[in-house]
Amino acid sequence: MQYANEQDRYDAIHASTLAKLRPPRADLAVLEGEALVRKLTEEALAEYYDDQIAANHAWDYVERQVRRAVDEA
Repeated sequence: MQYANEQDRYDAIHASTLAKLRPPRADLAVLEGEALVRKLTEEALAEYYDDQIAANHAWDYVERQVRRAVDEA
């Protein structure tokens, strides 16, 4: 999917992550802390970035959105 800008993509990642946590998927329910954040960040990067270089560059921004969603869930 194309996004008008990176903020739109980050907003979509945040919403998608919240949806995965409310209620939590079975595979996510057994994870907590950094393991949960890493799993969700890796999923988001795979889902929202086709280019590995762009995904690597965006890691910190995506992780920030995932942490925000985990805190809200």
